[in-house]
Amino acid sequence: MYIRLLGLVLFVITSCKDAVKKNKENSFYIKYETTDTAFKSDLILASRNKVSYYDTAAKLFRLIPANYKTNDLSDMHYFFTEDQFPAAIEEGIILYAIQIKDSSRYDSTSFSVKKMIYTENSWKPKSDMGWINVYFPEFKRAIDQRKRKKLADYIIHTIAKDSYTIQ
Repeated sequence: MYIRLLGLVLFVITSCKDAVKKNKENSFYIKYETTDTAFKSDLILASRNKVSYYDTAAKLFRLIPANYKTNDLSDMHYFFTEDQFPAAIEEGIILYAIQIKDSSRYDSTSFSVKKMIYTENSWKPKSDMGWINVYFPEFKRAIDQRKRKKLADYIIHTIAKDSYTIQ
């Protein structure tokens, strides 16, 4: 009796795991460079364990937390932050190195996006989007926390959209 119950529990646990294997073709790591620790925390929270995909029914690009994922689509991209790097970095892993221009204003600033690939035991540049200027006039009078969240969301959406480019 207990053996059957144990077998059933093991079956349920193993069947609830993700069906899609995350691999280096659809997994992307993000590293942020900024001196503002509060903003870096917001950036990490905005991008940790996110999944992006194109919703063909709604004709929209979606970015959702991995926990909310209900369908296993073949074109899903998984995003992880620098604190989630694997212990041993494999050849071919892609890293987005994001540098944020130090500014006291979060509604008007710039950030740099560089895509790097790990090859021959070092990070090599794959592409460089340069500096992107951001201005949110509707957030001019908002509190800094809302401005930081808006900017963090904008940055992760930029990274997610770029992850679908072929290079």
